[in-house]
Amino acid sequence: MEYRVSVKEVRDLVSAQFPMAVGEVVELLNEGWDNIVFRIGSSWVGRFPKYATTAELLSNEIRWVSTILEGIESPLRTSQPVFAGVPGASYPYCWSIAAFIEGAAAQGQKFSELTPAAAFRAATHLGEFLAAIHRPQAAPADAPRNPYRGTPLSERVPLLTEHLARYQRNSGGGGVINLEAIRQGFEQAVSASPWVGPPLWCHGDIHPGNLILDRGELVGVIDFGDCCAGDPASDLAVCWWWFPAAEREAFQRSYDQALRRQQGEAAVEGADRWLRARGWAYALCLAVASNDKSSTAMRHSAEHALVEHLGCW
Repeated sequence: MEYRVSVKEVRDLVSAQFPMAVGEVVELLNEGWDNIVFRIGSSWVGRFPKYATTAELLSNEIRWVSTILEGIESPLRTSQPVFAGVPGASYPYCWSIAAFIEGAAAQGQKFSELTPAAAFRAATHLGEFLAAIHRPQAAPADAPRNPYRGTPLSERVPLLTEHLARYQRNSGGGGVINLEAIRQGFEQAVSASPWVGPPLWCHGDIHPGNLILDRGELVGVIDFGDCCAGDPASDLAVCWWWFPAAEREAFQRSYDQALRRQQGEAAVEGADRWLRARGWAYALCLAVASNDKSSTAMRHSAEHALVEHLGCW
């Protein structure tokens, strides 16, 4: 059952549990599939799940994100929870407060508007950041698993088939995407060698809606609610979802170089890793493009990636 928390409830919850964080202004900032996000004063942002299932994801973030980010040095800021709220009054779920990151989600901004230098920095910094998350040590045995991320790509086939049919139905057969090109590209990706290493930490939801730009620079990565252990190739789908060709190459190079620094030459898996990542890009972009719950900006971002970056036109 969906629960839509109100501004008054947010103010009451914060005042009761973390009075040091309550500010003069509590206002709606954003709403996604899973959470409603509020600006709390000038320094904080609060995330409030809409469903019991998504509250479980936030609970995973609260428990695990400090472990995932431990020891990582990056110019990119993150939405690591500072305060972990519990149900109260009429609101039934856990919730969190993190430091506010100035800027706006990349999904609503054109990548082409970044300067060449800023675009290169975005690709390099994000590649290095994800390589640091995907460090070689296996995630703990009790780390969350996610049936929609980090799994063998072949397990995604039924969902891809469902989403192809849903997009065709929703668009009346007149959408901008070449669905057969998606099918063929995904089938090629499934042929790549599967991940054979231990389950590694994954952010789980790296896409333009969870990347923060401020004054033309990538400054933050938010929302670790889908964090999980598995094949890190699903995180690398962002390589096609957000980056044009030149920056895609810079992202791949920075990621591979960071892995070499961590683990040596054996850490660089080669073409199979990037082929699986491309398969995840087909799958995740199609999931968003075909879903009625996607915002207009998010749907356009996914369609743009499929057409312009993945050649499905």
